[in-house]
Amino acid sequence: MKSLLTLIFIFYNITFIYSQVGVNTTTPQATLDINGNVMIRNVDPVTNPTDRNLAAQDSILVRSNNEVMRVSSSDILNATLKTAVKGGFTNATSATLVLSSTYTQIPFDSEEFDLNDEYDPATHTFTAKQDGIYTIKVRINASNSINASINYGVCIRKNGVVVARENFANITVDVVFPELTVGIITIPETDLLELPVTPPVRKVESLEQLNTGDTITFELFSDLGATVNLSEGIEDCQFTIVQIR
Repeated sequence: MKSLLTLIFIFYNITFIYSQVGVNTTTPQATLDINGNVMIRNVDPVTNPTDRNLAAQDSILVRSNNEVMRVSSSDILNATLKTAVKGGFTNATSATLVLSSTYTQIPFDSEEFDLNDEYDPATHTFTAKQDGIYTIKVRINASNSINASINYGVCIRKNGVVVARENFANITVDVVFPELTVGIITIPETDLLELPVTPPVRKVESLEQLNTGDTITFELFSDLGATVNLSEGIEDCQFTIVQIR
């Protein structure tokens, strides 16, 4: 009994004097410093709805300096799902394109936001900084009709390869009013100018798996050369890239 009391006394004083305890180390750097693996044999599941909400607010993260600390789940989410980009045109000058015989890059030169700084307005190119699944959308709206009846559309390129495209012919119709006589007045047959009947909007979207360093660009497609004036407003012409996983 005397020996037991002595051990308790010694342990109490050591614990009081040394506030740091080391396991498999003689130089603890924290209140509890474990130099080795940790095993937890049983963990009770969370069943109370209130506790589930609390569990969703905090998680455990082991940092590179070997410290274990609690961080919020929102911080973890923001650290892993950063990509969110939306952009368009700066002004009408940048929205005027002279189409080549096939593909012409769309020079989106303005960003509304870019959370991870992955889009370059100077080269009009998005470069992924992390692996993941991304949803990619682009929409254009011509501010006036294209004079030639051409196959005209928009596409998404991943690493220079077309992965999604929408294009169809720009169709116009001739409207002719026949000769009309009203009393003694005769109105000759009138051939009005060609009227466009094809919607000016082209849009396409795609779900893509991107690796770090993969690039995304947007292009217009046409069968023959033409000048296109796109609407400069971001509500008409825009692109978005969002990482979803």
